[in-house]
Amino acid sequence: MIDPDTGEVLKVYVFAACLPYSNYLYAEGFYKTDEEAWVNAHVRMFAFFGGATPILVPDNCKTAITKNAKDALIVNEQYRRMSEHYGCAVVPARVRKPRDKASIEMGVGVIERQAMMALRKRRFMSLSDFNKALIAQVMAINSRPFQKREGSRESIFLGQEKPMLIPLPANPYEMSTRREATVNFNYHVAFEGAWYSVPFQYVKRTVTVVATSKTVSVACGGKRIAIHERAFRKGDYRTNPEHMPDAHRDYVEWDGNRFRRWATEIGESTERVIDAILASRKVEQQSYRSCRGVLALSKAHGKELLEEACAKALLRTPRPSYKTVKDTIAALAKEHDEADDDDGAYLRGSEYYENLDNTNDDSGEESE
Repeated sequence: MIDPDTGEVLKVYVFAACLPYSNYLYAEGFYKTDEEAWVNAHVRMFAFFGGATPILVPDNCKTAITKNAKDALIVNEQYRRMSEHYGCAVVPARVRKPRDKASIEMGVGVIERQAMMALRKRRFMSLSDFNKALIAQVMAINSRPFQKREGSRESIFLGQEKPMLIPLPANPYEMSTRREATVNFNYHVAFEGAWYSVPFQYVKRTVTVVATSKTVSVACGGKRIAIHERAFRKGDYRTNPEHMPDAHRDYVEWDGNRFRRWATEIGESTERVIDAILASRKVEQQSYRSCRGVLALSKAHGKELLEEACAKALLRTPRPSYKTVKDTIAALAKEHDEADDDDGAYLRGSEYYENLDNTNDDSGEESE
């Protein structure tokens, strides 16, 4: 995967599943291997199969199984809830016994060699595009005739295995994560690196953030005050224009002009950096946090060093970010500290020379 904004290469982890009799395959890519990805993979797997399996035989990963021993089997809480929602029983493979899940052990090799290898020369700019291409390859594998057996994975699945699946519930299982957060001064709350707006009057209030795979809702005092489509890229904003404050009211503490005035007091380069950051977002309020971060560097390093750092950052790019300025000023501060240490290494105080003169007078000889 290639991040379209930064060009960074992103790793994708592929979830694989297989029905045991037909060897009917399913695969999907995720950025993470956490509990949420694991549960959502099962939900979409059941939707792909058109039914749920009476028994799930997962590997002993921590996202599925907390403990698998002779005396106890403890299934991860979210995974247990999901399996109960679909009427499944979780019976994990025994530790170090791959034969307990021989079908998927072979299925993983098929997916790697025939599906993923076929995509190796393609570059994907979004996870959804990758998954569309991956599932197309998997479906081609499922419909391909067997070499030593009549029919295909798909024909055997449709004719013999699908009728034995458990019908899907009316609504798919939706995993939710709940956290407490404080509304930022830019009337947004943070959740896993992304930002979501709430009505401005809740600034500095403590709220409850409830996230599912598709939405993020915010509640205060038991009342929902905002709901947004979930963002998965760090730094992304979800802003409802109705949440924006009236710029002419007295209660607005921060605005773009205030940051510009603050920057002007430091220097021309700092002012240019702040202008660039304010212009980098479609909604200006989304840049306030970065502006405040840049200007706050003057308290730690001084106005002169911040102005120097901004000037250097502008030489690198016409639109420097907070991180660029922060890294630059940290490097400059380190250089200045090392220069101060070098200057002091050869200095000797006046007492040294007074003692030296006294020594010469007493001995009548010049000291070595």
